Amino acid sequence: MLALAREFDRTARRIVEGQYLDLSHEGQWGGGVARYLTMVEGKTAAILAYAAWAGAVLAEAAPEAAERFARFGLALGLAFQVRDDILGIWGTQAQTGKPAADDIRRRKQSLPIVALDERADPATRAELRALYGAPRLDDTGVARVLALLDAAGIARHCQGYVTRYHEEARVALDALAPRLARTDHLYAFLDALEGREF
Repeated sequence: MLALAREFDRTARRIVEGQYLDLSHEGQWGGGVARYLTMVEGKTAAILAYAAWAGAVLAEAAPEAAERFARFGLALGLAFQVRDDILGIWGTQAQTGKPAADDIRRRKQSLPIVALDERADPATRAELRALYGAPRLDDTGVARVLALLDAAGIARHCQGYVTRYHEEARVALDALAPRLARTDHLYAFLDALEGREF
């Protein structure tokens, strides 16, 4: 119980740090994808890493197995957040319950926007930043941001992160599978999340 409480405290600090990074960089450019992923690791991914690790500890798993569960949860959390970012731009209202491209309207610097800013040529980067910095981002501006994202292949680029993180989660699970009585439901969960549309 003491180990669980200590790790819970560490996780809570990571979440606060992640939220601080998120808020402190709001509206600021720079740092790129690496900074964004560090921030996300301290939010959704930290919660899932702790949940997976704690479950293993409560089930009296060996420390090495518990660590693999933590890696599984971390990778799953990163994939979940990146997929959320994709849906926040390209998901339909029927899928997400929010208007299409809602994250752009809110000028959210989610992974697709950060990736575009990092990968763009100077003219595209300047245009993106000007659109996000305008007093109002109207439908024409939203359409233009979508066009810039599409021209750069950002949806596919970001989906590559989802695939990579799911593969990392699968590798962690593969290492655990021989020692677990049942892993079918965990693999099925991974498959369901990889291409989720909600």
